[in-house]
Amino acid sequence: MARWAVTGATGLVGSALVRSLIQDGHAVRALVHETTSNSLTSITETVTGDVRDTSTIARLVDGCDVVIHLAVSWDESDEIAGIIVEGTRTVVDASRRSGVGRVLFVSCLGAEAAATSPYYRAKWEAEMLVRRLEDGGSYTILRPSLIVGRGDPVTGGMSAMLRTLPVIPVPGRGLHRVQPVDVEDFCRCLMVAAESGDLVNESVSVGGPTFVTYRQLLDLIGGRLGLVKPKLLLPVSWTCRLGTILPEPVGSLLSPYRLAAFAHGVVVSPGIIRRTFGFEPKSLVDELPSYLASTQPGMSLLAAFGHVLYKFERR
Repeated sequence: MARWAVTGATGLVGSALVRSLIQDGHAVRALVHETTSNSLTSITETVTGDVRDTSTIARLVDGCDVVIHLAVSWDESDEIAGIIVEGTRTVVDASRRSGVGRVLFVSCLGAEAAATSPYYRAKWEAEMLVRRLEDGGSYTILRPSLIVGRGDPVTGGMSAMLRTLPVIPVPGRGLHRVQPVDVEDFCRCLMVAAESGDLVNESVSVGGPTFVTYRQLLDLIGGRLGLVKPKLLLPVSWTCRLGTILPEPVGSLLSPYRLAAFAHGVVVSPGIIRRTFGFEPKSLVDELPSYLASTQPGMSLLAAFGHVLYKFERR
């Protein structure tokens, strides 16, 4: 079996991928951040450090056949774009020096040089760095739409918002479409791509079988929870400012980087996973109850109001 290195191993995709690889009998070495508590140390080899640190990444990829680069920060106190670009540069350089057979980079659907979101522009710049491996190495870039699953921040944030707020803020008109991809399905796509000769030095868009808008996803979640709340359409900038004073996980959902997924409206064929990776993806409608089963009860309205007052006092 191949030896895999995974950056961003404690995130939604990374933790699911590490477990899938181990179940399939692969040896895995996982990068974990020094400030992150995790349970991976009990099931696999780990390297602790920053994805931008040359010596850390050299230790991570040494002797590995496949590198999956997932690492990103969603903490707005970090230089998010810098972490994406410089981290990718470090991974690419270390992989080339170590003779890694295949590097898989997870970008995002809608990444482009002219994107309005710094996150999406940074992903595009990182893609350009990965493409350098074509000269003397090999890569595959996967560009997924919104990734969802148990514990994901979008369905979790929306369920908390519906349980807590009397009126639900909607960025813009909330009509741009996304194609949610189940996290386990996406991990399967990564594993297929790593072993596929057809996807060497290729960029592949990945979207689930269902198109939904921000408002439709709210309605689906509200229907499952038995909660119907009025919606308030706000400019995106106002929604993001609101996110800075609302409690978690609502605050993270309404951050500019999270909302960017709903801002561009880029979609692909709903049959792309079946045609490219050879399996039928899960349905959002069928899987949504399992996603919501892992969400936390919302904060009471009184507690949320107290949190908002506290945030204002700190300013």
